[in-house]
Amino acid sequence: MALLVPGNLNIAFLEFSTRFNDIFASTPTWWQDVAMEVPSSGESVVYSILDKIPRMRKWLAGSPRAVVNAALRSYALTNDDWELTLEIDRNKFNDAQYGQYTPLMGQMGEQAKHWPDDMIATLIQTANAATSLAYDQQPFFSTSHPVNMDSTSLGTFSNYSSTGMALTAANYNAVRATMMSYNGADGKPLGVMPTLLIVPPQLEQAAKQILNTDWIAPGTGFGAIAANAPSQNTLRGSASLLVIPQLANAPTTWYLAATMGGAKPFIFQNRQAPQFQMYTSPNDHWVFKDRKYVFGCDARGAAGFTAPFLVYSATA
Repeated sequence: MALLVPGNLNIAFLEFSTRFNDIFASTPTWWQDVAMEVPSSGESVVYSILDKIPRMRKWLAGSPRAVVNAALRSYALTNDDWELTLEIDRNKFNDAQYGQYTPLMGQMGEQAKHWPDDMIATLIQTANAATSLAYDQQPFFSTSHPVNMDSTSLGTFSNYSSTGMALTAANYNAVRATMMSYNGADGKPLGVMPTLLIVPPQLEQAAKQILNTDWIAPGTGFGAIAANAPSQNTLRGSASLLVIPQLANAPTTWYLAATMGGAKPFIFQNRQAPQFQMYTSPNDHWVFKDRKYVFGCDARGAAGFTAPFLVYSATA
């Protein structure tokens, strides 16, 4: 039976790699809705972020250009290694029973495609931690971001409500107004326009009621003729909706993000896309020592932040 192994290996690798690549290509992802993809060619990438937005001005005849010193805030994002590995007993190939493992390679392809999703979801849910700092050395979700790091005269701004902010029309509208009112380091409005409401599965229905229904009956007078009276939903279509399954472990936390401008709030830094590999040589450690053929994929990259004024986190 051992003479059959090389042929079986060739057939299996073709089947396994084809299933991996097919499922990888067809699996939908959501990370690109909230994050920018940045190719990386080295160990890390340094990002510079504007905290004030230079504006067009009238250029009078005979006058020189007015050069604006746009403050840049920087931080470095280092790539990490990632892997997913499966082993199959060598005897399964000797006995031509490897076909039952082909679906597992498809699942590996699916999980490899979700690699950026998983990184971004983890980043979102840990962005209020002391170890998740924005360029201003505050946690990315914080109530005390300095408007201008070089001066305290403009005070601070918040992109975080840790309690008391259930997803209701009134709270959604309040967060939306807060984001649109942010000022930059020059004291002028940043012009933030929220465009994406991000929720866990448990808040999908509440989000759809806010964004999609024609009529609402709010419990207070917000946007209504009277409390509890049917009123036109003035928030309908004010943002798109993104439901993220990976956020289900925080069922009362929701996010509002500005994603249609020149930047998005998060970064997917792609150093190496997932690659399918197999280790079946008699000299490979697993084969020689444990009688196992090993199949896997590995990737390299990282997830990070851009500007905290581009997204707000709120929790009931």
